[in-house]
Amino acid sequence: MTSYLSDVVRFTTFLTLHPKPIDVLAALGRDFLHSYGVTSVQLFSLLNNNLLELRAEIGTPYKFTVAQLSQRRLEELETLISTENICKEIALTGCICDPKSTLTVTPFSIGTSLSGFFLVEWPENGKITKEAMEAVTLYSALSSIYFTHSKFFALPDENFDQVTSGGPSLSPRQIQILQGMVDG
Repeated sequence: MTSYLSDVVRFTTFLTLHPKPIDVLAALGRDFLHSYGVTSVQLFSLLNNNLLELRAEIGTPYKFTVAQLSQRRLEELETLISTENICKEIALTGCICDPKSTLTVTPFSIGTSLSGFFLVEWPENGKITKEAMEAVTLYSALSSIYFTHSKFFALPDENFDQVTSGGPSLSPRQIQILQGMVDG
């Protein structure tokens, strides 16, 4: 458990360096979730017309692939994970883990508005442990807080992979809240 806690502190510290969103996903996939068996992490924006737009991707997804940053319909993802309403299920459970499709969906929120999803893929025939699910949920939540406060999604004309010059930093209170989440 101490190793798990130190990894969370390390990730939180990494976020204070104001990395680009693609670097956050790279760190998640390479340094923090790989040991749990995660094979890919994707971040999708939820658009007004029920389209999902791929914003960043790390690893090689096999179940829900999107060629050249194109868009997919939310209904396609719902069909893939055997649910009729992802938004409703996420509101009830906090995340959706479908071992049959080897996918986990966690929300990305700005304030109280659902803005998109982290889509995590696991290997076929792999067992998803409770600790792995907790790690995915926690890292997704921390990333969501970071993206919300760095306003990457709040600037529609902003290139997602570019950091704005003089970009906003986390306030001392926001860092205190993140540290409180880490400490439990």
